[in-house]
Amino acid sequence: MPPPRYERALRRVVAAEWRDVPWWATGALANDLDREVEIIALTTVADPAERLALYRAALTVVIETMNCVDDSGADMAEIYRGFEHTWLALLREEPWEVSSCATCWSSRRGRTTD
Repeated sequence: MPPPRYERALRRVVAAEWRDVPWWATGALANDLDREVEIIALTTVADPAERLALYRAALTVVIETMNCVDDSGADMAEIYRGFEHTWLALLREEPWEVSSCATCWSSRRGRTTD
């Protein structure tokens, strides 16, 4: 599944609060986004390629949201770090090389899966 499907679901969490979120409300927004990613990951995503798409979408949504919030408390930065850590771990997992999407990702890097 491509990341845009997950991006749409995650943007719904932050959509109502995307503009000029003060520092004291950013933590709640970050927690809501983090919780939504966890719910999606636990209830609908089993395939490593799907999980990779989910966390890639989460990274995109956090980056876009950072433009609209006061992250003085580093709440968004913290969830970004967690999402990035998970995404990178998924990229490094051995089963990823044999997944159905390995050819797609490898070809983007200029490699083959032979």
